[in-house]
Amino acid sequence: MARRWARCVGPGGCCRTSSRERREREKRAIVTCEHKARDHRLAIKVVDVEFTPGARRTTVYFNAEERVDFRDLVRDLAREFRARVEMRQIGARDVTKVMDGIGPCGRQLCCSSYLRKFEPISVKMAKTQDMPLTDNRLLGNCGRLKCCLLYEFSLYEELRARLPRVNTPCQASCGGGGCMSGKIRSLRVLKQSVIVGFPDGTEAEVPIDQVTWEGRSHIKAQLEK
Repeated sequence: MARRWARCVGPGGCCRTSSRERREREKRAIVTCEHKARDHRLAIKVVDVEFTPGARRTTVYFNAEERVDFRDLVRDLAREFRARVEMRQIGARDVTKVMDGIGPCGRQLCCSSYLRKFEPISVKMAKTQDMPLTDNRLLGNCGRLKCCLLYEFSLYEELRARLPRVNTPCQASCGGGGCMSGKIRSLRVLKQSVIVGFPDGTEAEVPIDQVTWEGRSHIKAQLEK
């Protein structure tokens, strides 16, 4: 969305329409747009309205689940505001950015405070970070996957690349007991260790530098860094 600005005129730099006054008009315009949309039986949510200085053009930001024919609404609003009206449909993440709010971390939403653009967020990012995919806590206020899943994704990818796959046969060093054969049962990505299952049914957490498996040589250089 465009940044709000105010045009100043005259030698004293007095604003023709102050930002505060214009914002109050825009808030009232949101209510007007909602009423007009209901009159036209349009299933849309009006998120914001923006006037240009001089009120020559009005931009209405809205969200809708389906494609909407708003031509009659535009003509009605143009008569109401006596200005050219532009309708802009925005997605769920943009709606949350405009509405603002507090995230589960207790801080202002990232999208409202500092994010300038939205990066694609995928389920793969959650899986790579060992997060349960059925947990609703993965969803942000917008109902989409949280943007913060991206922040540590590259680190998890780098650390996970050093570990073997689950069910990979391996040899685990057991201190004075020598090496024992087993299979990788699960990974501890941040701790850089693995859970090894042994033939006798026992399991043990073993640091990655004490485990060998087929194909380990290609990550040896990474482990030595």
